[in-house]
Amino acid sequence: MLRLKTKGFTLIEWLIVIAIISILLIIVFAHINPLRERDRATDSRRKADLDRISIALEEFYSDHDCYPSQETFNLREGLRPYLSQTPRDPDTNEPYAYTPEDSSCPQYYRVYANLRWEDDSAINEVGCEVGCGPDGIYNYGTASPGVGLVTEEIVTGCSADIDGEGACWTCVSTYSEELDDFVCACNQSDDCGQGIPASFCFTESTCGGNRSGPMPY
Repeated sequence: MLRLKTKGFTLIEWLIVIAIISILLIIVFAHINPLRERDRATDSRRKADLDRISIALEEFYSDHDCYPSQETFNLREGLRPYLSQTPRDPDTNEPYAYTPEDSSCPQYYRVYANLRWEDDSAINEVGCEVGCGPDGIYNYGTASPGVGLVTEEIVTGCSADIDGEGACWTCVSTYSEELDDFVCACNQSDDCGQGIPASFCFTESTCGGNRSGPMPY
């Protein structure tokens, strides 16, 4: 009876197979990054949480003619019966950043969150691409009807004074309740670029100015 001899893989063939598998895995992970997909999943929850919170806050206002205080909002069951439990950030389990009007009967509110996936188009859609909320540390949020999110866009205008030294205005776009619009609040800086990326400096701007000139509001 004739027997056929089988030949196993050589070392070089094994190395080629491993290399091909490694390349395929790199391609797959480049298109399906598990960490990115996890971030997108938690971000979807954050958006849904803020939607639910917004609906509950409007129902609260309809019954009380005021929005809840920050203390009430931060309680786990502070929005009952509108929400059995107030949603919290899925990563930190901390309350979302709620900033109502500073009043015993708030007439507006803003709620902020941080999306992990920084390329999410929703960040630009709400105007938070350079930061929103207290200290500009958030990149997503929602607000009561007719009220915008507070953005912390830093704009600088640099020019030379009479001695040829650099002078800058550091300007922050801030929402004005009185004017119902964003205004440019500026502070003078003696050192052009001090604590400010050079890419943000430019010569001509409505927020730009010179130390010897008027405040550029």
